[in-house]
Amino acid sequence: MNIKTILKRVYRKAVALKKSRNQISVENVYLENGIYFIQVKKNKFNGKIFKKNSSLIFSDKVKEVELPLILKHIKDNSYVLPVKLKDLPEIKKDETNWHIKLLYQKSKPKKFSFVVGKKLKRYLHTQKFFEDGQTYSLKATRHNKLMINHFDQKNTEDIKHLINNVHNLREEEGYLLISGDFIGEQFLFTQPFDGIKLVSHSRGSRMKQEYRVEMIGDAQWTVRIPYEDFPSSKTILDFYFLLFKNNQEFRFRVKLIDDFGVSDRKFIVDHDKKGAIEYTPYQTELYSLSIKSDVKTIKLNSLEVDESPDSYIITGRIKKKYNLVRPEVVFKNRDSENFISFTAELRTDQNFHYFSAEVSKEVLFNDELVIYDIYMSDFVEGNRIKFRLKRKSTNLKWDTIKEFFDGNNFYQSFFYSTEFGNLSYGIVKPSISKKVDHAIIKDNNVKIKGEAYIERENVEDISQQQLMVVFMNRESEREIICTQEGNKIDVSYPLEKISDLIAQPKDIVDIYIRVQINGFMNQRKLGLDEYDYLKDDYLAKGFIEGATNSIQMFMTLTPYGNVKLETQSYPNEYFQLLEQSSLDGTSGDIWLIGERPDTAQDTGYHFFKHLREHHPEIEAYYVIEQDSEDEKNVARFGNVLHLGTDEHINKSLQASAFFCSHDIEYILPFKGKDMVNYRNGLRVFLQHGVLGRKNVEYHKIYYKYPFNMVCVSSEPEKDLVVEKLKYEEEEVVVTGLSRFDNLFETTEENRILLIPTWRQWLNTTETFKESEYWSRYLSLLANERLLSLLEKHDLILDFYPHYRMQQFIEESNIVLDSKINLIRLGEVNVQDLLKRSELMITDFSSVSFDFNFMHKPVMFYHFDFRRFFARGILRPKNETFLGDIATSEEELVDRIQESIEKGFQEKEEVETKRDQILAHTDNENSERIFRAANKYL
Repeated sequence: MNIKTILKRVYRKAVALKKSRNQISVENVYLENGIYFIQVKKNKFNGKIFKKNSSLIFSDKVKEVELPLILKHIKDNSYVLPVKLKDLPEIKKDETNWHIKLLYQKSKPKKFSFVVGKKLKRYLHTQKFFEDGQTYSLKATRHNKLMINHFDQKNTEDIKHLINNVHNLREEEGYLLISGDFIGEQFLFTQPFDGIKLVSHSRGSRMKQEYRVEMIGDAQWTVRIPYEDFPSSKTILDFYFLLFKNNQEFRFRVKLIDDFGVSDRKFIVDHDKKGAIEYTPYQTELYSLSIKSDVKTIKLNSLEVDESPDSYIITGRIKKKYNLVRPEVVFKNRDSENFISFTAELRTDQNFHYFSAEVSKEVLFNDELVIYDIYMSDFVEGNRIKFRLKRKSTNLKWDTIKEFFDGNNFYQSFFYSTEFGNLSYGIVKPSISKKVDHAIIKDNNVKIKGEAYIERENVEDISQQQLMVVFMNRESEREIICTQEGNKIDVSYPLEKISDLIAQPKDIVDIYIRVQINGFMNQRKLGLDEYDYLKDDYLAKGFIEGATNSIQMFMTLTPYGNVKLETQSYPNEYFQLLEQSSLDGTSGDIWLIGERPDTAQDTGYHFFKHLREHHPEIEAYYVIEQDSEDEKNVARFGNVLHLGTDEHINKSLQASAFFCSHDIEYILPFKGKDMVNYRNGLRVFLQHGVLGRKNVEYHKIYYKYPFNMVCVSSEPEKDLVVEKLKYEEEEVVVTGLSRFDNLFETTEENRILLIPTWRQWLNTTETFKESEYWSRYLSLLANERLLSLLEKHDLILDFYPHYRMQQFIEESNIVLDSKINLIRLGEVNVQDLLKRSELMITDFSSVSFDFNFMHKPVMFYHFDFRRFFARGILRPKNETFLGDIATSEEELVDRIQESIEKGFQEKEEVETKRDQILAHTDNENSERIFRAANKYL
């Protein structure tokens, strides 16, 4: 250590010592009846200065006030200095900080600051007092010196304090009730205000929920939070009050100053997938209320599965720290809400619980393929709660696997540890294990190397399998089979032969691995183990040249890493034009617009319509498939390009701007990567809805050439696109959706619109017919009280099923009441349905935002919210669902009746949230997009 460093340390210590001689350490500060009591430890030094002619000095930047020192003793160990707040002078401005010092009258007057320690510093702000429009609160400077913040609320619209305290938390029928009080006089003084809400915020995320604050009298409040809104993962919830006044928003932390035993409470909820989740309220270091959430599991120290002809005998050992009394082993069907419970016998010694449960094979098998997640349930405060069982084991599957053939069907059953160490059981068709070393196009051949096989109970049985690689046209399902030797994949197949599968100018050929065992066959798509997914890129390409027509074939990936072949078949001159444009590197002032290849009714159509009607100077073209049902919508405006035609090729290669409601490649004749004008041009995502609910695949990292401009409808949505999709601030523009422009010409009829969205897990007729989804809507459509309401008020309910749902409904042959109008795909334009309806009922469809735009009421039927958003929701529930939410059929019908009787009036609370979804509710959305695009160009 050099001399310079030593001198610096000595200097700092000397300065600190000097400061300490001018300071008085404070033990405690508390408030009683408008008086702050400052408590300091009695010692020789303090006794000396307090007994002399001393006084208290209160100073801010403007003036200094001296008050006499009044001294009290506490058991001869401490001095207490009372400060009467009414003795402090009035302040001329709204707020000031009074620094407190002791003036020691000696031959030379000396001032001492009061300093507080870290723990006391955190406590100070809880000691607040309000009287006659004045709020006093204790604070400490960054050097820990005590001061009093004095805020005068009489002559300002600002609100600095909302003095509150939680005094109780309790459970009530699926809700957590939080109760507390405000300082009545201060709370009344802030009024009138426009509203007050409680907000829960999941720490470290954007997830927030808002709740109505129910007032009891002038000061007491209660908030009801449904457990379904609580997080189902390990996190911390913080709570705030939001107070709205004069178009301003004020936020205050919910306080837990006097604990009242709140921190001793634990609430355990039985989550349908995660099992037991424990919510623990606690007092933060700054005396605020927070709640920790944690998934509670039971770790098995040992597990054995024995078998008899009719059952499994599951035995295990669990540490005694888990309080088990009457346990059951629960098998829950992963794809439904169904579960099966089996009684467990329990034996306990000094350190462990030992359990044994007999599980019926007949009950488990039940003639269906299924995966069960396994729990142990027991009683907690009178309620039976499921705890996920955990057992990390790599051998469990092979220790318990059983195989059985049923005709041409082949099944395997086994217990296994999931990726996260949870215990599960499967009765499944055997899956194919695969390893792909490489998949490329080389010398106009598809070359694939790797291995694949079905894992068997006996390893020797693997040699009985027949392995094939299959090229299959996605639409026609025509296929080419390449038989392999053993379990090794070694394919080199000419593109020219694969081209025999191609039926359209643009086509897709999927590649499958297929394994056959006797009469049983299973297959899976050929997927890479490691990959980077880019929507607009390709791994490799080949070219099959013909006399007049040629084919370009690209090897690309799906989002899950599966390999596919995309083909483009055109006359040779088209490819020559592409090559020439790449050499020229020039483009014109042409704008290309579209949606999906066969539609013209969404944001692409409305933006194109706006350009043709209001900006004819722009050479804009709409791209659509020839003979599409929607072609008639755009034909009247002219400048329509049919996909794959001469004019489409020419205009696409000259375009400088590309606008689409979905991925732009839908409207391109070639891969965008191969079009120099596309790479250099403006790429605009018009969107086809407001983002905020389900995850989407429009992230910037998914594109080699991402959008230059993303259209959104509000600042919160922009924040989401920047934060989640990773676009830059300047690339995201709050324009609104172009289709909103057409929502002003409404012609309401006596109609209600029921328009549910789809469930991705329903992919067969059987799963659809047996699903909760279908039974819920079928029951609603036959609800006698609903039908009676429709009849009484002469209403028609238009039922517009999702296009994926329509095919199953056709097969179901359902008979509906005369007041229910089933609308088939293409019969009525969706916007016309919206404009003629008085009320919308949906579950999670983003078309609800269009209804919010029109200031019409929306109702949400959330019977399977947790499952639908199992992979997360982009924005908080209360921000993205603007309208009444019902979780049961009867509750939904109650809400419908209420809306009918009130003349279909939108609720006031929706108005206060609308700007979170829609920054603009005018007919200038398309124009804003036009102006923003022009700035880029």
